[in-house]
Amino acid sequence: MKKLKGAWAEFGKISFIIGVGLFFLSIIFYFLYYSMFLPCLVNSIGWLAIGVSLIAITQIFENNLKRLKKSGKCIEAVVENIVPTRLIRVGNYVTAFVRCSFVNDEGIRVWAKSEYCLFSPSDGKNTITAVVHAGDLGFDEYAVEVFRK
Repeated sequence: MKKLKGAWAEFGKISFIIGVGLFFLSIIFYFLYYSMFLPCLVNSIGWLAIGVSLIAITQIFENNLKRLKKSGKCIEAVVENIVPTRLIRVGNYVTAFVRCSFVNDEGIRVWAKSEYCLFSPSDGKNTITAVVHAGDLGFDEYAVEVFRK
């Protein structure tokens, strides 16, 4: 089984690369075409800020998952549905989150939602599995890992 990557990590890397490219372009504009220097520099700073913030969000998710893996419980969940976002697409890939359910220690059915992931067009409920990691205090704090079979 292969773990699906979070969408924010990929978008963060792409926007960071765009920001670095625009920064170098603004340096070239400084010497060749000065009136375009400041708009290009502001644009590159904006892209760099978006990229760094998305990479930071990804690191927060990963650190939370590592902490819950070490200290908590691990339960395989039933994938109920895959909910796509309407506006975010990367080529043929769709950005979506998985809504899954599992039964906790008290016998109560609990719903969980994963972070946004990139899904290929061939992914469906039968090709995706989800694992829920819960904290020490119960299922108030959880993280969902999504795997492709």
